[in-house]
Amino acid sequence: MQVFYLPLAVIGTVPAAAVFFAGRRAIGLNPCGLSICTKSRGSVSKERRFHRIQLSAKAAVHYLDNCHEGILGAISLGGAAINFNGTALIPQGVECVISVVLDETRPPLQINARITNSSVYRVGAAFINMDEDTQKILYGLLKKLTHEPETLENEIHLLIALS
Repeated sequence: MQVFYLPLAVIGTVPAAAVFFAGRRAIGLNPCGLSICTKSRGSVSKERRFHRIQLSAKAAVHYLDNCHEGILGAISLGGAAINFNGTALIPQGVECVISVVLDETRPPLQINARITNSSVYRVGAAFINMDEDTQKILYGLLKKLTHEPETLENEIHLLIALS
């Protein structure tokens, strides 16, 4: 099997992975855009509930007694993708705390999360049990950065309804 490294295109604020088909199966990036997976045609984008915004900021994943530092790649109201400076082995499905440095003069934003996708150099995480203050801070940040304010407004209402 040959492996092809295909560049990512950016459509609005959401990176779109190049996808190629093998028979009736699509091979492309997983729902968090982090690692290769196989999905039936069209199902990858349907699994994401919140649109992602590219944001490069210092971030860390706190799991057990370890702190894995990295750079935030993308964030949404529902989760984040973090690229590590080194290697980290964090099992998929575990709960952790993600901290994101939004302002060097203030403490990092800390959000409870569950690892949804994991590789040696990056993770995708879904936010869980987010308190109201954290929701407001995250929403305020995303509102400043989004090119899709109506979509973000709908997503915050969905998030509040689900919590």
